[in-house]
Amino acid sequence: MTRLMKKNEIYGLLMSCIVLMIIAVWMPGVVWGEETGLVSTEMPTLDSKGRKDPFKPFIDTATTVKKQQAKGAPPLSPLQKQDISSFNLVGISGSDQSGWRAIVEDSEKKFYPIVEGTLIGLEEGRVSSIKPDRVIVAVKPVDQRGKINYITILLHKDTEGTP
Repeated sequence: MTRLMKKNEIYGLLMSCIVLMIIAVWMPGVVWGEETGLVSTEMPTLDSKGRKDPFKPFIDTATTVKKQQAKGAPPLSPLQKQDISSFNLVGISGSDQSGWRAIVEDSEKKFYPIVEGTLIGLEEGRVSSIKPDRVIVAVKPVDQRGKINYITILLHKDTEGTP
């Protein structure tokens, strides 16, 4: 048995040497440096042609904003894409100390909060003030005479005139 174990050890060492020699032959481009140790002589290459950049965001908001600014048009909110008459005033909350806030509803039954200074309507209207019973919107004139038109949106606009 001892002779068989010695024979197996010799075969194991022999196989290990053969594997190491094969690995050393199959590693072209790797040389032993004199001072630095193992040094690679090949330059790593990365071919990314036809592939998407995994770190690029799906929506490039900076480019989109720059394109809109280059056109001269500011980005529009949903409130600026409809006429003022299409909005229905749903409610007003707040006080004189904390400030007033209002909720308007568009024709698609979507609700939007507004405060003083909010842009609304197609004619570049701006909410000038919010009172306990109404919202006052200042609209820029279409005729460019310099006069500012004021439109008042009442709270219970749909219920006016009903018994």
